[in-house]
Amino acid sequence: MSFLSWFALGVALLAVVPYLAHRLRRRKSDDKPFAFARLVPATEPQARRRSELTDKSLFGLRALSVLLLALLGATPFVRCSRLSLDRGGASVALVLVVDDSMSMRAKDGGESSRFTRAIAGARQLISSTREGDAVAVVLAGSPPRVALASSTDIGAARSTLDTLTPSDRATDIDGALAMARSLVASLPQADKRIVLLSDLADGTDTPLPDDPALWVPMPELPKEVGDCAVLSADRSPKEVRVEIACSPKATAEGRDIELRGGERVLAKVKAPGGPRVSVVLPIDPRSTEDLDVLMTGSDAIAEDDRAAVVLEGSATSIGVVGDTVEEVTATGGAPVVEQALAALRTDLDVRPLADLPDKVADLRPYAGLVFDDPPGFTPEARHVIEDYLARGGVVLLALGPRASRAPLGAAFTPLLSTVPTWETAASVRDKSVKAGEGPLGDSAQSLVGLDPKGRAELADDDARGFSRWLSWSDGPLFLGQREIGKGEAMVITLPFALDQSDLPLRPGFLAILDSFVARARARLSPRRSDAGASIVVADSAVIKGPSGSISQTREAGVSRAVLPDIGRYVINVQDRTEVRVVAPVPRELTLRPRAAPQGGHAKVGAAPGAKLDISWVIALGLLVLFAAEIVMRVFVRTDPATS
Repeated sequence: MSFLSWFALGVALLAVVPYLAHRLRRRKSDDKPFAFARLVPATEPQARRRSELTDKSLFGLRALSVLLLALLGATPFVRCSRLSLDRGGASVALVLVVDDSMSMRAKDGGESSRFTRAIAGARQLISSTREGDAVAVVLAGSPPRVALASSTDIGAARSTLDTLTPSDRATDIDGALAMARSLVASLPQADKRIVLLSDLADGTDTPLPDDPALWVPMPELPKEVGDCAVLSADRSPKEVRVEIACSPKATAEGRDIELRGGERVLAKVKAPGGPRVSVVLPIDPRSTEDLDVLMTGSDAIAEDDRAAVVLEGSATSIGVVGDTVEEVTATGGAPVVEQALAALRTDLDVRPLADLPDKVADLRPYAGLVFDDPPGFTPEARHVIEDYLARGGVVLLALGPRASRAPLGAAFTPLLSTVPTWETAASVRDKSVKAGEGPLGDSAQSLVGLDPKGRAELADDDARGFSRWLSWSDGPLFLGQREIGKGEAMVITLPFALDQSDLPLRPGFLAILDSFVARARARLSPRRSDAGASIVVADSAVIKGPSGSISQTREAGVSRAVLPDIGRYVINVQDRTEVRVVAPVPRELTLRPRAAPQGGHAKVGAAPGAKLDISWVIALGLLVLFAAEIVMRVFVRTDPATS
């Protein structure tokens, strides 16, 4: 405090004045022996009674009054560490941008996390609002969300802050500030404020914009600290490969990496040093329990030191079902569709399948299936394909002359309700493909002038169920697409055989296969995703994660769920169970704050050390004490000898 503050508080020393006044008449009487006094009962001397501190309650009131006078003199010089709005008299439109990303879990050596302190600061700011002020709350975890739209209901703002919890998302400060500006721009208040309560650690080095309405208080939050996290733990039959990343001021060297089944430690190794390292832990191939990897020791964020083990073997292939005998005879090598898929050089393997497996579990390695002119599907195959599509698989069906000769009991459900017909070239007037504006783009132009030996035609009801990508010149469907369950089906009314058309020799053929592969890859259901990512789920899905049940939202006719925290999630859909693991976002481990604009709080008229105006409370206390002294002197009967 300043000299004036200490000087004002020095008035409290005057509290000794009432004490001296009450003891002013204290004297020590002289003892004079008197022989006959022994015959008289002893009586307390009057001088001794006067020397005692009398009217202690009255003395207490007077001393307390002097102390309050000292406080009253010091209040103009006292400031507090609370956040408050220094207003100019008009109503304020306030947007609180609260960072709920993973870096806000850091405790910086203290007992409370950064997020807890940010929420406390937000409550202090809301407590300084008045009637007529509008408050909104935006969350800066990726993706940014509006927790509370602009409202003059201050109670609703307090309730919103009570419901906020930290997450393991990445940070998107720029997106949150853009959202805050759009909220505050439409409000009628002339005084508009945006308060950013964040550690500014979003993995970028670009300084924050020098916005006159932006205030970044709580300078103790943006602080670079050290943290290490387990990014992934992938299990193969005999080992678990663990990847660890650390922020620039941290290292995992010397810490133990433990493989645990429940609370049992199954294997343990020492972590090497370095910003990003990998270790391998042995495992019993017969083990079927849920496993976790734990990094011992401590750092700034404890929540990212543990990761669930993911079983390797997710969908990495494209399966091709066709008559390989005729194709090999015609081309002298692998079927043309397999060669074309290999020529695309995708990250998905191409595997020929002589027959469709009888169990849907056997199709888990396949992101997509290609059927080249199949003679229908058996009841068992139809059940497998239906389940495969319901799980998110993608199917490409090429129809040819064999498809029209499906044997008794074979059908094409759930792709088609009716067996297609095959029309020879002699029965078709115009066999050319009509150029369109579909997803194939300019590549579709190469299919114009196609002159096949025949074509398949779908029933009207089946044709209407597909989105037309390309059509024949006389109207029937050439290439279409439709969604079935969580999956997708594409149908083309020509086979891929070279003896039926020159389709496989045209660039449009590769464009069709490339679109199919891209859709298959897009619909892969990865076992691991980043925190805060949105996933597509079935409407009846029940999702449970580390923090409890996860709700769903419906967007554009699709149910989606956001997984905000690191850990294992169990998704139950009817009789099927899927396990999804959420991992931390690597850039969230930087923990290096961005540069904040200097003097932002002065521009918006708010300060972290606001004046503490309690003078009216002290003055009221003085009046109460003065009234109490009058009551005591008038109505309380005292001893005349001591007054």
